[in-house]
Amino acid sequence: MFIKYGPLQFSGYHRVLVSGINNGHTIQFSSEGEEAIHPVVTGGPLKYLYRLEQLHFHWLSEHSINGVKFPMELHFVHVRSDLSVVEALGKRDGLAIISVFGNVQAEIDDFEPHVTEIMEYIPHLMNTGDRVSGVILDMTKLFSPNKESYYTYSGSLTSPECNEAVIWIIFDEPVYLTDAQVTI
Repeated sequence: MFIKYGPLQFSGYHRVLVSGINNGHTIQFSSEGEEAIHPVVTGGPLKYLYRLEQLHFHWLSEHSINGVKFPMELHFVHVRSDLSVVEALGKRDGLAIISVFGNVQAEIDDFEPHVTEIMEYIPHLMNTGDRVSGVILDMTKLFSPNKESYYTYSGSLTSPECNEAVIWIIFDEPVYLTDAQVTI
């Protein structure tokens, strides 16, 4: 069941220090530096403060809206700020994953390069084990244009061990990419 809540409150997403890696399953960007400088989110269905640990991509969305899948889905993985990652995996509300769909913009003239900044690093991460570090990203450009319209549910991770520890927040409005960005 999907229920709408109030607005989310984001802090620290404008300049995020990250490293990127192709781990063989996906391309992932992890927050670097002390946990105290990691971006955080609260509000909406979240009763705690959650710190951003990493962002990764799925080429073909894992979620769908009304049966419709998208070419890409971005997952912002957050850990409850009062817990370690290991502790969070054992709590029903230990993780908060914000999902943003990526869709292809049909009219290139109308294209707004929301995700261009991060997509510039993807060609450097095409092979398993490829890495980049010391990257500063404005992750607000990766958020849905309407951050107040989302679905939420309690669920699990989508990879083994499939821990039932996730509050999923799925924005229903996608960001747009060029066909070349999606088919990298």
